[in-house]
Amino acid sequence: MIGAAQDTWFMLGRQARNLRRQPVWIAIMIVEPLVWITLYGQLFRRIVELPGFGTDSYIQFLTPGIVVMAAFFSASWSGWATLTDLDRGVIDRFLATPVSRASIVVSQVVRSGIIGIAIMPWKLLENADRYIGWLITYSGFLGPIAGIFIADYWLVRRGKLALPELYRKDGVYGKVNYRAIAALLAGVVVALVGLVVPALRPLYDYAWFAGFGVAFLLYWLLMRGTPELDLSGVPPAEA
Repeated sequence: MIGAAQDTWFMLGRQARNLRRQPVWIAIMIVEPLVWITLYGQLFRRIVELPGFGTDSYIQFLTPGIVVMAAFFSASWSGWATLTDLDRGVIDRFLATPVSRASIVVSQVVRSGIIGIAIMPWKLLENADRYIGWLITYSGFLGPIAGIFIADYWLVRRGKLALPELYRKDGVYGKVNYRAIAALLAGVVVALVGLVVPALRPLYDYAWFAGFGVAFLLYWLLMRGTPELDLSGVPPAEA
């Protein structure tokens, strides 16, 4: 029993080291439950108005579903990691060692449980006001991003886009679009300035629209006069 527990601890350490080498997955796991809250929060907000619903807090209704979805996807990622180890022969090498067979599976279960508890935004789900505040602040970042995307595609590029070039460091679009970054920062500042300037609180109340409008207009103005990219020499994307 003690040997199996030690082996499970060893396997957990290996998985933690693998996760540390891929920090992007840490970010994805943290953002994942927040995405569920964003998607379903507004959908269920008025459900408490139904007669006989039994509670006046839709957050209380929403939280169990968010917990279940976070646990489900955490378990899915753990299962995918196990399949990857099988495909690469890692499991075969472990089976040739004295390590406990059960620890290979139990460590994945324990890992999923730890991650599921760690990534849940418990403080955010304590009350509806805190959740709404987070949602509005979050929209203050999404609005400017949407504004830049739409302005770039429809007004600047005229609907012409070489998709593979976006993923190449030496592509025709370059590494960094500093005009886009400036428009993004301006949009976010305008959207969230109402948090610190009471007179501008309406901008924060409509953060998505304020950020979208500022970033859209500023990016379009900054990109005016820039030479149009010649995409004729760009090879077509492979099917």
